[in-house]
Parts: sequence; C-alpha cells; structure tokens
Amino acid sequence: LKAKTKLNFDKKGFTLIETLIAVLIAALIITTVIGVFVSTVGEEQKVSQLKTVEDNARYATETMSREIRMALTIYNEEAGECNDELDFINSDGESQRYSLSGEQLIKTVTGAPEPITSQKVRVSNLNFCVNDFGGDVQPRITILMTIESAENPSSKISLQTTVSVRAY
Repeated sequence: LKAKTKLNFDKKGFTLIETLIAVLIAALIITTVIGVFVSTVGEEQKVSQLKTVEDNARYATETMSREIRMALTIYNEEAGECNDELDFINSDGESQRYSLSGEQLIKTVTGAPEPITSQKVRVSNLNFCVNDFGGDVQPRITILMTIESAENPSSKISLQTTVSVRAY
C-alpha cells in the first residue's frame, strides 16, 4: 500500500515575509515616535530657557523701576546722557548703584554688591538714559537692557522702560 501524504494548507500562521514586514512597520512607527519625543523635549528646554530669561528680565526691571521711582536724588553727568551705570540716593537715604559686573546685573547699596540676575542669564547691554533732569521737570530714567540665556543665546530679549522719579 502506498501511503498518501496530504499537505495541509489550511493551517493559520505568518510567513517569514509577513513577519519581516510587520517588524519593519513597527520599527518605522517606533522611530517616528522617538523622533517626535526628542523634538518635544528639545523644544521644552528652549521654552524653559526663554521663561528663565523673561523671569529674570521682569524681576530686574521691576526691582530697578520701584527703587528708581522712590529715589531721593539721581546723580548723572548731563540730561540726555546714557551710561552703563546709575547712581542715586534711595528712599532709605543710602547710596545705591546699578551696574554690570561681567554679564550680571549688580545692585550695590553702600558698598555691598548683590546680583539681581541669575547666573543662568547674561546681560549683554545695560544703559540708563536720564531725560528732562533739572528745573521744574520731573526726571525720567529710561532703562535699556538686553538679556539672554547663558545656555542658549538665541533666547534673547531686548527691553526698554521709562521710570518717572517721584521726588523732584
């Protein structure tokens, strides 16, 4: 007797080619997801650095504006002159100065320097312009400042504000 061999093509399963195609598709999806994740993390770091710059700029301008507004006397060369430091007598009668030390904004009250900005940011430009000083006109100080992240110089902010001194 001859034994008949029956091939069974009804079995369910994956061929090698189907498996390789499925692995390739899964690898493409995973690669895309990882790329999106890495891009998102990089953008989040940039946003965080910009927020640090904005927070430092806001704090510095608010602090300087408040103290300049309450100043008793502003010392300057000439009205209309712009300098990289500002000397004045604050509301407590103490000598005070704002200036740059390296790339940090410094507040000096009677000889004790104190940083205003974080080391995570660099202040590359600081100018104080005294306008309409003297006579019966209330002095105005215009503050010009450029501040950027120490880690990412592309997150740069240039700002300008004018403060009117209350005591004149």
